[in-house]
Amino acid sequence: DQSNAMKWLAYLFVYEREGLLHMGRAIPRAWFAQEQAFSATRLSTPAGIVSVEYRPQLAAGKIEADVELELRVKPERLLLRFRHPGKKPIQSVTINGRTSRAFDARSGDVELPTTGGTVRVVVDY
Repeated sequence: DQSNAMKWLAYLFVYEREGLLHMGRAIPRAWFAQEQAFSATRLSTPAGIVSVEYRPQLAAGKIEADVELELRVKPERLLLRFRHPGKKPIQSVTINGRTSRAFDARSGDVELPTTGGTVRVVVDY
């Protein structure tokens, strides 16, 4: 039972299914309400090793995230979810300093490049 709890915690941060690598899919909104960073490091998936750190900055109207991907297999899609505690929709996204339109404002999913490496995402509300 103890090992199941650890796997369930990992699934909050990283979930993979049928070519989709989805990060942050089940993180509670309450975690984003704090002004403190939270993360998971070196989670093993069939695609490779994944680390993700979120830094909520709600007073500034944004949430930042850093993702590190050591991919063995390139996923078909790579999504990173942001969950505003007040359920606000995303207004804009930058990925590695460049504006991106590859996001779903309502679900909070941001599509990332599947190339691997380090990715910094900034979401504005």
